[in-house]
Amino acid sequence: MDENFAEAREECLKANSLTVEDLHSSWKSKNISEQHLCFRKCIMQKKGLLDESGAIQEEKVGDILNIRFDEEKRNALVECITEIGKIETCQDMDKVSQCFSKVRKI
Repeated sequence: MDENFAEAREECLKANSLTVEDLHSSWKSKNISEQHLCFRKCIMQKKGLLDESGAIQEEKVGDILNIRFDEEKRNALVECITEIGKIETCQDMDKVSQCFSKVRKI
C-alpha cells in the first residue's frame, strides 16, 4: 500500500468513525452500511478518482485498475463505472460496488 493511500485511508476511516477491522468485516457483508459507502466515496475523492462535482475521472480509474485486473475485466469495469454518472451521495457508491461484483463473475 502506498503512503498516500495509507494516509487517505486513515483520514477517511476517521471521518466515518470506522476502524480497519470494520472495513474487513464489510467486505464479507452483502449489505454495505452508509458509513462504508461514505468511506469508499472519501477514498475515491482523496485519490482523485472523483472531481469536486462527483464526476468519475475515467483515466485515473483506468490507471488504478491496470494494476489489479486483466484487460478484459479492466475494460468491463471502466465501462460499467463510467456509465454510473456522477457520484454525489454515499449511496451512489453502491453502484460502483455493483460494477465490481459483475466483473468478478467474468
